Amino acid sequence: MTGTPPRDLPAPTCSEAYAIGVYIPPHLLSIERTVGVEPLRAFLEEWGGREFGIPTTVTADTPHTEVVDALRAQFGPGRFTIAVGPLGSNVRVAWSVYLGLKNGMSLADIARQCGCHARTVSGHKKRLMDRGLLSATEASTPKGTAK
Repeated sequence: MTGTPPRDLPAPTCSEAYAIGVYIPPHLLSIERTVGVEPLRAFLEEWGGREFGIPTTVTADTPHTEVVDALRAQFGPGRFTIAVGPLGSNVRVAWSVYLGLKNGMSLADIARQCGCHARTVSGHKKRLMDRGLLSATEASTPKGTAK
């Protein structure tokens, strides 16, 4: 099955995505450590993939105050394109594959859940195994062992 991944796939945190080998811009990892997961996620849901104007000064009534302040501290005021980070569809698929394999789901079931082809799931599985993130029992599927 192929298609657009469902938008309701779970999104990892920046550090979880980074831990499974997905590229996350270093500034998002830093901001997540500084302000926390929820404030960053709310900001990314609103501004991810769009250009954002970092203000010269941040006041208490500025939306997403903590995140905007962290961006201003790192980059200064000006226009900045905000990365989608862990909310992107490829990251959500990679995370769903990881969780599915950890929970013993078959490749076909994971592919169906993610709205992608079984080969996509196999590719993610191979990368996870190469990184040592799946044990032999987690890498085995209900139809047999990993190939």
